[in-house]
Amino acid sequence: MRRRWQTVGYGGAASQAGAASGLMLSIMVMAIVVVWMVAAVAIAGSAKMRAESAADGAALAAAPVTFRPFGASGNAASEAARFARANGAE
Repeated sequence: MRRRWQTVGYGGAASQAGAASGLMLSIMVMAIVVVWMVAAVAIAGSAKMRAESAADGAALAAAPVTFRPFGASGNAASEAARFARANGAE
């Protein structure tokens, strides 16, 4: 005679089949999300660095125009804008 708690499928090995697949799927989805977030932060940091470099370069390009004794001619603002455009700043 079979006892009730020995029934196959009620808490036995048969009811846990595929549990590792769900766990692995969850881990893989989380890993993909983390990689995506790291990539987004890296792209944003790269864009920020490019903008800072363009701004620094524009300031340096306008410096000689600001100090006329160095033989520069023109307007400091136009010189900075020209240099910033040349470096991809908007």
